[in-house]
Amino acid sequence: MSDIIEFTKEGAVGVLTINNPPANALSFAVCKALGQIIPDCMADDDIAGLVITGAGRMFMAGADIPEFNLTRPDDVPDFHDVLRAMEEAPKPIVAAINGVALGGGLELAMGCHYRLIAPSAQVGQPEINLGFIPGAGGTQRLPRLAGVEAALDMIVGGDPVSAERAVELGIADELVDGDLLARAAEFAAEKAASGEAPPATGKRNEKIAGIDAAVFEAYREKIAGRSRGLEAPFEAVKCIEAATNLPLQEGLALERDIFAVLRDSDKAKAMRYMFFAEREVAKIPDIPRDTETKDIKSAAIIGSGTMGGGIAMCFANAGLPVTLIDVSEEALAAGIGKVRANYAGTVSRGRLGQDAMDTRLGLISGATDYADIADADIVIAEVGAWSNPLSPDPRVREEAMEKCRRSLALADTIGARCCVNIAGSRGDKWDGPHA
Repeated sequence: MSDIIEFTKEGAVGVLTINNPPANALSFAVCKALGQIIPDCMADDDIAGLVITGAGRMFMAGADIPEFNLTRPDDVPDFHDVLRAMEEAPKPIVAAINGVALGGGLELAMGCHYRLIAPSAQVGQPEINLGFIPGAGGTQRLPRLAGVEAALDMIVGGDPVSAERAVELGIADELVDGDLLARAAEFAAEKAASGEAPPATGKRNEKIAGIDAAVFEAYREKIAGRSRGLEAPFEAVKCIEAATNLPLQEGLALERDIFAVLRDSDKAKAMRYMFFAEREVAKIPDIPRDTETKDIKSAAIIGSGTMGGGIAMCFANAGLPVTLIDVSEEALAAGIGKVRANYAGTVSRGRLGQDAMDTRLGLISGATDYADIADADIVIAEVGAWSNPLSPDPRVREEAMEKCRRSLALADTIGARCCVNIAGSRGDKWDGPHA
């Protein structure tokens, strides 16, 4: 059917796999293929339902930003029309969210009738970080699924939520621990066999009914300090409020007009330039592209002091579980208490939502036994824990090396210059990220 979207079948269920590496971005080609394949599948009597997923580790990381500067080809349908056709489709369409679904990726998933999600996946609307708002229904469909408060936090804050949180909020229908694709196909077949009409997200109004306008005024006041001089956060609030008092199509039209103005603003263009510049700087010229990288899915920090707690927050902010380890429960309680206070301060200043704080705190745990971090992918020691030349404690690093599996990476915050002295037999796994 298409090179960029692979079509397979699981029984009577069609499976569309978006294969547009590296991030399965919503390019013109992807949009064109979706606009062609979905109607064809709806017209095929041998197909009872559809599953949409992404190739690799991503569902869809968002729009193809470089195409913002290009005119949409005549043969590429408007993405709004694709989503409307999906919502109105007579057969169930299930999003199998196998990895991150951000921006246009979450909007695509919300255009499906149902959403199943893998435990490691995240969903979000981060457009605010690039100076504009969601432009394909994010401000209208997300509050219908997650409620107004969560939609405000996710869209204005720009932070993704975990798979578990997505299910709690109602963004996803089911968390799938096993074979996501097989379960999604089974789910689609079950819904098709039930004979019930597939539910369109845009017609769900129970979570947006009866919302007092004071909710939005209070939120504007809450973000006023951190959003001074910015337009996008307040326009996002305006569009989410519109979702509560305008018909869907009128809300979508408002969102689209505001999105276009913000997207073409000098501020947004500057933020997009920064976005790509930061990623370019992160590329190290003398490291070959085929260099093997380590997949970091969990971390441990030895020492729960100011630096250790700050490093733990960095991992939690990135959605990774992290364990703080210290000499006593009292030291751990004090360290995690500081982390909680730091997050609470950010919430009080309106720079982070309470839900996001709770999610991040939930990723941080404590331990006093190295056996509890045996499976960590990376262990980092705060200054003084094992490498401070003024107070070396070889027992700490020796116990960590003994208890932690040999495949993990070890790092020390005091710098690479000390690693030569402390790495010993683990030198191939050691790094000095603070150098």
